[in-house]
Amino acid sequence: MSEARTQTSFEAVDAVLEWCLRNAQRMERLGEIEQAGLWGAVAAATAAEFGHSWLCSAPLESLLLRVGARLPGPSRWKRNAGVGSTKHWLHVFSRSQAGGHNALARRWIARNPFAELHSLVLTGQPASEMEPLLGQAIRASGGQVHSLEGTLFERAVALRELALAADVVALHIHMWDVLPSIAFAVPECPPVVLINHADHVFWVGSAIADIVVDIRDSGLKLTGSLRGVRASAVLPVPLEDHGPAPRDRSFVASRLADRSLLERDLILLTIGSPHKYQPVPELDFETTIARIVSAIQNCALISVGPDRDDALWLRIGARTGGRVAAVGFDADLASWHAAADLYLEGFPIGSYTALLEVALAGRAFVRKPYLAPPTILPVDRGALAPFDPPPDPDAYASAVIALAGDATRRDAMAQEARASVLEHHCGTRWDGRLEQLRNSIPKVHEVGLSFEPPRMPPALADYWGALHAASVSESPLAFAQRVAYGQGLRPRTDVAVQDALRKLQAHAR
Repeated sequence: MSEARTQTSFEAVDAVLEWCLRNAQRMERLGEIEQAGLWGAVAAATAAEFGHSWLCSAPLESLLLRVGARLPGPSRWKRNAGVGSTKHWLHVFSRSQAGGHNALARRWIARNPFAELHSLVLTGQPASEMEPLLGQAIRASGGQVHSLEGTLFERAVALRELALAADVVALHIHMWDVLPSIAFAVPECPPVVLINHADHVFWVGSAIADIVVDIRDSGLKLTGSLRGVRASAVLPVPLEDHGPAPRDRSFVASRLADRSLLERDLILLTIGSPHKYQPVPELDFETTIARIVSAIQNCALISVGPDRDDALWLRIGARTGGRVAAVGFDADLASWHAAADLYLEGFPIGSYTALLEVALAGRAFVRKPYLAPPTILPVDRGALAPFDPPPDPDAYASAVIALAGDATRRDAMAQEARASVLEHHCGTRWDGRLEQLRNSIPKVHEVGLSFEPPRMPPALADYWGALHAASVSESPLAFAQRVAYGQGLRPRTDVAVQDALRKLQAHAR
């Protein structure tokens, strides 16, 4: 996608967001404050789905603060007395389901190195449907699981009141979830820590986050420069060490439609959600993989995440004579680690936690190529500092082919990477990073942005514009209208949004 087309795509979303905000402001003037908040939710959902010229919308954050200031209460929060040095954390999830940010919270809470109390509240999911292992970790710490019901305001008031029993609120929310921004829009609340598990995309919550916790260098860079936050820090993803994976392909034999793939000399592995592999200009995973498999005579590539009948993976399979296969979602990744000889991080969107887990399991890997210039989106260092990513897909393919033919080098790399991940993400060293975070949390809650967030740099906007354009099938206005109707709103297009979209369509032609 050209920079001009990306700009046009984002301008369409920008126009729709401005329309949402005009609707919200009209509801404010009419005294319909809850409907104003619902229009904020429509705006957030649209920006999260289609991308936006900003990673943080100052007008939307301001709207949510104004809406939250109109809620009743709360009683003034006081740090809990009678609990000694124990902190009570309230973890807030939009939904709890298998995935990276759920695993991050579960491992943190299950490890619980400072014997703290952890409770959890779900803003949009019944407690009975939450991921079971996370619930077990919460209850083992002595905490409780809550779920919110009712209207937007009823749930926001309930969340605010639940938070008064906690020392710290930790947000693990989805990008579009405006409920915490409304609930914590006033200073009379405990400090709010926002766990930035979606560090590469638009999200709401900057104005109510006392500190944003990033998990890697690139996220920290974007937080500090584009989100207007007051403070940020890095807490590495906590991982559980089960030792190096054995070299055994038998564990996964029953999960493959074509078991003969396991008879190949070399098993390549990639793990990620299906949308992370959709090709965009200059970052075409399909073409790169076809080249790699063609060059390595007796190999097979297995993809964990995409369904077996996923169109992209069926095409890759056809292009490679059946030597590439997707197997769908599988929670038992350890068995796939055991089967693999070499791991390939997917692109154009990587899977950071999956890559770290593979390294901890003692397997060599090739990192995804640059997604944007390193001056815009820094290379993630930390445990992966010794292992530079290739600059482009051609270099990625060359790196895979070279490692495929050098078992000694693969083994040496695997040992070095495992030691580095242990150092950064496991045991008492990780506990130390958590303690640093605990000590940096402000004593009181503040609201508001620290600075006006700027637009994304063109190179970053071009990357994200291409990704969003490849994954959506309706216009941002149609999407926003559909979401608005689902919220019980009665959307009406106005002259301003119609004119803006007509101009953009004419420009696109």
